[in-house]
Amino acid sequence: MHRLAQAIERLARARGAQFHYNAHIARIEVQDGRPVALHGPSGKTDIDAVLFNGDPRALSEGLLGHASRDAVKPSGTTPRSLSAQVFAFAADVAGDYALAAHNVFFADDPQSEYAPLTRGAAQTDPTLYICAQDRFGGARPRGTERFEIILNAPPLPHSPQEPSACQTLIFKRLAAFGLRFSPAPDLDRLTGPQDFAELFPGSTGSLYGRSPQGMMAAFQRPTARTTMPGLYLAGGGAHPGAGVPMATLSAAHAAAAMSADLHLTSTSLRAATLGGMSTA
Repeated sequence: MHRLAQAIERLARARGAQFHYNAHIARIEVQDGRPVALHGPSGKTDIDAVLFNGDPRALSEGLLGHASRDAVKPSGTTPRSLSAQVFAFAADVAGDYALAAHNVFFADDPQSEYAPLTRGAAQTDPTLYICAQDRFGGARPRGTERFEIILNAPPLPHSPQEPSACQTLIFKRLAAFGLRFSPAPDLDRLTGPQDFAELFPGSTGSLYGRSPQGMMAAFQRPTARTTMPGLYLAGGGAHPGAGVPMATLSAAHAAAAMSADLHLTSTSLRAATLGGMSTA
């Protein structure tokens, strides 16, 4: 997946884009209802438009300035989706367990999983997802391989489950299925709701932005165009939804919207137009 981002960067650079990584943007300056500048570590940068790839809730929270707080409707960011406890590590699989690239170990009772989550409480009978990255394409690696284990968790402000308790829950549950890892990952391999909240400001640790629950939930997500002309959205928090394919599609929507809008607001000089009608 990271190669997709690298390919997009190469294409963008070839077309004249410039990248400034790790450059914190303090606020969007707005005049006459439109963004006109970004304020960051190098000072003020004049702009024609802004494409925001963070969680749309960050705008509502005023993390990019008060002027852009109303650019996204509250219904586009709440209620929040789930967060997760995620182990990412390398290990040997103990025993001859037939893992595929994607694996789901289901809870015995769905209610025992989702009922605690709706209350913001820790689970006791979870469903676990395991990505065995080195097994894509039917590969059968020997020795150490890479894994990612995902356990659903409530977003902040609910108190995250203690890391040690989370570790015990996950690997005790997998052991009940006959699956063991050697060595078992340390706690520094765990990323939880608080970590996701810090990585993605304004998100509350929710991995999918607005909750996808409900038949019409997908249509409640904010679209590429916000209520502020010149401010656009892309990413998993915008329509059509979370995940690499959907987020990439949202970026295509944003690019099309920006191209059309900037063309309509072009400040090019007027020129004579050939034709059969006399015009002023």
